[in-house]
Amino acid sequence: MDGVWFQSVKRKYGMDEAMHHDREAWKVFNYFAFTYLLMSAKRHLPCRYAHKKSVQTFDNWFTRFR
Repeated sequence: MDGVWFQSVKRKYGMDEAMHHDREAWKVFNYFAFTYLLMSAKRHLPCRYAHKKSVQTFDNWFTRFR
């Protein structure tokens, strides 16, 4: 669907306007995609490392990327 709305805006308002709206949409989408990724990692990470002697928590794992 991303390309469909972009082409529609491009035809009606031009490339500059379509690019502006595309950038604005991706700003919002990137926030939600990253939030979803973090929540998925938080939910699944304890399961992934539960077989090890020391269970790695999400907070310990996440500090490596700060």
